[in-house]
Amino acid sequence: MRWQQPRSMAEQLPRQQLRQLGRALLEGEDVEDAIDAIVHAVGFRWRLRETDSTLVCVPAGWYTDGVVDPDRVDPGEAVEITCAPSASGYDTVARANAEVAASVAAAFGPVHGENAAAVARFMSAHLRRPIATMTDADQREFDEFYRRNVWPSEEAAAVIEESVRLTLELARSSDQ
Repeated sequence: MRWQQPRSMAEQLPRQQLRQLGRALLEGEDVEDAIDAIVHAVGFRWRLRETDSTLVCVPAGWYTDGVVDPDRVDPGEAVEITCAPSASGYDTVARANAEVAASVAAAFGPVHGENAAAVARFMSAHLRRPIATMTDADQREFDEFYRRNVWPSEEAAAVIEESVRLTLELARSSDQ
């Protein structure tokens, strides 16, 4: 029998099961106790980072009296499990976001449509969520994405804030 190195606590986390529970949690199901049982069994704690639909699991040893002790933190020990839609779900989200961008172009013109298409690409490819779910934190991240990755026309760059507002309004009104 070959000697095997003991598995780390992080490797003992059943990631697929936690991903499924995280998705259920995002959909409003009461699964916190199930997640607790799994995560606590291997000495971890968890939280859901809703801005990007990620279940963040960290060693319980990082905490002292319920507060994270910065001296105990080793980022390499943390486990992040994306609970965003699967690849097939991605297609659905990307298609819906592209439809929002097309609606913005039809309603407000090609310049706003150009910016709405950038919002759609960002929300689909980077966050894998519908445009209607964009938060203030997502908007700040989009601002950085726009500056670094989008080569807008001068007209589009001049109206980006208004375009984002219009895109969100349209997406949220059609989402209801």
